[in-house]
This record gives sequence, structure tokens and C-alpha cells, in this order.
Amino acid sequence: MAPVVETEKELKRVKGVGCYTARPTLAPATGRYEFPPVNRWLKGMVSVVYGIDEHLVKEYWVKK
Repeated sequence: MAPVVETEKELKRVKGVGCYTARPTLAPATGRYEFPPVNRWLKGMVSVVYGIDEHLVKEYWVKK
């Protein structure tokens, strides 16, 4: 798991790249899909649709 996390950190050092860009790039490249891209828009939608607190969306989305 560490190499994926470290690679994501390196990608996010590029201006304009956040987790919503880095994670979809890493998933097919590494075959690791347990790090879904979660941005503020997805947090808002998941919070409303599933009725959960926005702070819990990331963990919920991973399980889902």
C-alpha cells in the first residue's frame, strides 16, 4: 500500500493535480481500487443520497 500512497503524494505535488486526478490515474495503473477519488462534489452528493455526514463519506465510499 505504501508505494501507491507515496506515488499519489508525488503526483499531487504537480500544480493542479489533486486526489480526484491522481487516484483515477493510479487505480488502473496499479490494480488498486481501494483509494477512490473523493472530491467535495462527490462528498456532497453521497451525503445527500445516502444520508451520511460529509466527514464520513470517504470511508463509506471505500466500503461501498
